Amino acid sequence: MNPPAVLLLPRETIRHCKIGGDNGYDIYPKTRILVNAWAIGRDPKSWENPDGFYPERFEENCIDFKGKHFQLVPCGAGQRICPGLAMGVATVRGIHIG
Repeated sequence: MNPPAVLLLPRETIRHCKIGGDNGYDIYPKTRILVNAWAIGRDPKSWENPDGFYPERFEENCIDFKGKHFQLVPCGAGQRICPGLAMGVATVRGIHIG
């Protein structure tokens, strides 16, 4: 995936959260954060050969690309998820199956 921008627009947190488990990072309220959209789909811990184009890697994969798992977020997540997601998935499945 090649996002149009490497970093998403800055966001400000509304409450405290911890990222990365017990030894992770504390993010406090009113903290500005930037999400590195380019790196989301290129984590070698999540994907074997992440820079390669291997569409078959998704055939038997249980990752939910609707924003629940952050290994792959092709259509955004939460309130800002792409409204055309269902149509896009149906189109790709129709082309792939048909």
